[in-house]
Amino acid sequence: KGYRISGGYKIVQDSQGTKIIFDQRFRTTNGPDLKVFLSKDSHRVINNNNADFGERVALLQSNQGYQEYLLNPRIDISKYKTLIIHCERFSKLWGVADITPEKKKDSK
Repeated sequence: KGYRISGGYKIVQDSQGTKIIFDQRFRTTNGPDLKVFLSKDSHRVINNNNADFGERVALLQSNQGYQEYLLNPRIDISKYKTLIIHCERFSKLWGVADITPEKKKDSK
């Protein structure tokens, strides 16, 4: 959905807490005000017309390369189905990825 996004991500638990980590191959089109969100909705129902993109994680650090996002400790990742990149300023859905059970359990 939206713009081309490549690369991978994983969700890990370590001594700091739960993190979303985009790998070194991560790439997307640059844009203003790109943010990372978690949603309890399936990717099938998420679109630009949705008023609520879920839980805001952080401003996207870069449109390419390795990056880590430490989740607020109150966020229970097991309750979320989708990882979203969204341009808030222009209400543009950038991209969506399902959070699979394997990603939720990753502990590396």
